[in-house]
Amino acid sequence: MTSKTVSFAELVLPLILASLCYGRTKDLNGRVFAFEPISHVSKVASFAENQEILPLQLDSIKQEKKYVKLVVHGFGQKQVPEIHFSGDAVLTLRAKRDPGRDQTSIDFVTTVLDIPQPNPSHPDGEQKHPPNAWKFIVSDHFKNQPLPQLSSLECYSSKNAEEH
Repeated sequence: MTSKTVSFAELVLPLILASLCYGRTKDLNGRVFAFEPISHVSKVASFAENQEILPLQLDSIKQEKKYVKLVVHGFGQKQVPEIHFSGDAVLTLRAKRDPGRDQTSIDFVTTVLDIPQPNPSHPDGEQKHPPNAWKFIVSDHFKNQPLPQLSSLECYSSKNAEEH
């Protein structure tokens, strides 16, 4: 039986690579810029997890504004306290980077009436939208500001946000 000595690099390198591949946790501080209306209103009190999908405008000392997509999931009917949906209160939480849910097609609207409704005269009853297109309703705090033109949003995932 032969014995093999394992070097420190052979032992640690796979651990470092694995941790980089599985996302990183980050503290996020920002305001709810918008919310996805279907996940917001269609929560069920059951054994299945519910979620909120929220573009956040991150607080930054830099002049440029940064936006991320935040998916908050958990049991129960409230994943994020209602105070944050106006965009006035800062939401602070730890979230893990989730590149598999990055948003590539974003459309911000100011009211639910701006979301295209199914068209009964269309052959399949629907209007065609770009693949992966999501409609987000802008929070009251940001409705009178110019809407950002974003080509993509990095996604972060977190468990239920607690009130601070």
